[in-house]
Amino acid sequence: MTFEGYKGKESERNKKLVYNVVRQGDCYINTGDAFTRDKDYFVYFSDRLGDTFRWKGENVSTTEVANILMELELVSDICVYGVEIGDNEGKAGMAALTLKTRPENLSLNVEQLKSIAQHCALQLPAYARPRFIRVVKEFVYTSTFKQSKLKLKEDGYDLRKITSPVYFLDCKENVYKQMTPEIQMEIDSGKIKM
Repeated sequence: MTFEGYKGKESERNKKLVYNVVRQGDCYINTGDAFTRDKDYFVYFSDRLGDTFRWKGENVSTTEVANILMELELVSDICVYGVEIGDNEGKAGMAALTLKTRPENLSLNVEQLKSIAQHCALQLPAYARPRFIRVVKEFVYTSTFKQSKLKLKEDGYDLRKITSPVYFLDCKENVYKQMTPEIQMEIDSGKIKM
């Protein structure tokens, strides 16, 4: 097998090779992409693995989005991840954040929501702007001190699973608004385009 990635950097190239996956002696290239296969053995791109997600045909770096949002004065810490929306291709961005001043009900006021939307519009391309925001009391961390995204991804923007407010990006008005069960149903059904 020939794999020329990272020309001149053999150590980097070797990090992408995975051996003995299906049977002894085989070798695969870890591209960081997940694929699905249909009944006819056609292979389709499904998602990016790691700290990126795909939305509107573009790869979005969670780290880049988080760094931009950390510039906001009100944010103490942030975790960005992708969530599925109905039948949409890819995953939409969602940001969970902790605030420097912690309100009891973990909510954001109109001015804070406006500030976040304006900052995102100035600093991020349209496809990378988080479609959903929620405030959390604190993050759960792994043994290697990384934020655990598993529960956040499982909750998504589902109001039945989340007790604090969830805000969605009204793309027409470029402002975040508090989501209600009715709005969630309209987003899920595609009536509200994200």
